[in-house]
Amino acid sequence: MTHIVYIISTLQRSGPVNILFNLVKYLDKNTHRVTILTLSAEGAGSRKQDFLDLDLKVITLDARHQILSGKMISTLKKTVQELSPDIIHTNGFRADILAGFFLKGYKKVTSLQNYPYFDYAMTYGKLKGGAMAALTTLSLKRFDQPVTCSNAVAVKMKEKGLKHISVINNGIDLQYFIPPTQQEITQAKISLGVQDYKTVFCFIGTLTDRKLPQVTIEAFLKLQNKDVCLIMVGNGDLKEECERIAGNAANIRFVGKVSDTKPYLNASEFYIATSKAEGLPTSVLESLALGVPVILSDIEPHKEILAFNQTAGLLAPVYNINETYNCLRNILTKEKEEMRQAGVNIVKDHLSASKMASSYAAVYASLQTH
Repeated sequence: MTHIVYIISTLQRSGPVNILFNLVKYLDKNTHRVTILTLSAEGAGSRKQDFLDLDLKVITLDARHQILSGKMISTLKKTVQELSPDIIHTNGFRADILAGFFLKGYKKVTSLQNYPYFDYAMTYGKLKGGAMAALTTLSLKRFDQPVTCSNAVAVKMKEKGLKHISVINNGIDLQYFIPPTQQEITQAKISLGVQDYKTVFCFIGTLTDRKLPQVTIEAFLKLQNKDVCLIMVGNGDLKEECERIAGNAANIRFVGKVSDTKPYLNASEFYIATSKAEGLPTSVLESLALGVPVILSDIEPHKEILAFNQTAGLLAPVYNINETYNCLRNILTKEKEEMRQAGVNIVKDHLSASKMASSYAAVYASLQTH
């Protein structure tokens, strides 16, 4: 029995937390014992109960503002020593730094969900973000096996000197993300009040510069088609700007952040993501799993997904409003059922949670034998 302690900041609902949940849900409980160690207290929107429902042990240190304090480090080291794990598996900046520099003598794995030299700089500014990215790389060099979610991120991290990084694609829970029946689609449309539109497009993500929601809205407005609707799911510092661009368009709906995106995807014919950077976005994978064809910016992680089957969606040059508009217009004329099935098959054959868990189990087994 291999005991794995997963360290993460919180279990607040997010892409990385959802991926962690999928991993531990499908990990073989006959050969693995799981403990979740969080660094901060949970707030509204936490998935802690979901993890507890899997009959897992969850421990919280509540160290929100003490990431590198002596007390924090001492508490973490003592807690991990008492847990006596065979393997430590970290998720996120704080966990990576603490484990890399202060938890010595343990086999260590990490799941890197983004390219830190881009994401951290965008989130925290060039100076602070660049320092955080460099610190992350230095820390991960001390890990036995850094893992990232896409080949695109792996290539860039190897260029930064992290030569031993490997790739395990994110995986989606196919017990939950099941293509809806026509009745379920109709019910979802009615519940969201979009049943009168012939076609619904859906955007899911933070309304921030990295996601470029303005490109989505401006391209959609160029359709000048009152029979189609755009649902914008998410909040962020560009919300007011997005609302200004949308103006008084009645067929653009801003719904804010939601606890479950599945009803919005079930009500949609197409999903759109115009991001300029991603790891391997779970919202895209969830859309495909539900049979929702996609329009994606042509960044490498998006291309990596559609490389499994290009029938599942269309690519538009990043930042390009006109080409994104052309994709929106063209996809309305495509054979939808063929696209739907192609997306479902991508996730079923290549990007399922069970496949991801098996790949991580192989990493754990390899570390145990070395």
